[in-house]
Amino acid sequence: MRELTDFFTRHVPEHADDPAFTSLRGLSDVVAITVASPASGEETFRLWFEGGALRQGEPPESATPRTTFRLERPVFEAVVAGQLTPQVAFFTRRLGVHGDILFGLQLGTLLAGFFRRHPWPPVVEHV
Repeated sequence: MRELTDFFTRHVPEHADDPAFTSLRGLSDVVAITVASPASGEETFRLWFEGGALRQGEPPESATPRTTFRLERPVFEAVVAGQLTPQVAFFTRRLGVHGDILFGLQLGTLLAGFFRRHPWPPVVEHV
């Protein structure tokens, strides 16, 4: 799942100044995203916010995620490509939200805009 690691360690931090993140002033929490694939099992990635800023690196092991999103690999790919909103995925039961569900839904709304503005994989325009 190297490309998933690239998404979380390169793509997201490259766009940390996006309104989806800058609008989270004062947020100091960890959010976990678990992506499941029949071929490679599950992998969990954690995003760490401190004082509203997206932090680089792994949060402390003792940090419990406020919200955990869980979804299958094809659903994850559609969401981060901006083809499926997190809200639609949630309400069609293709995205699980555990922990603080209200916070997860609010964060999903902000992230939907991020995925539209910065789809993964990056859109390559053919001339």
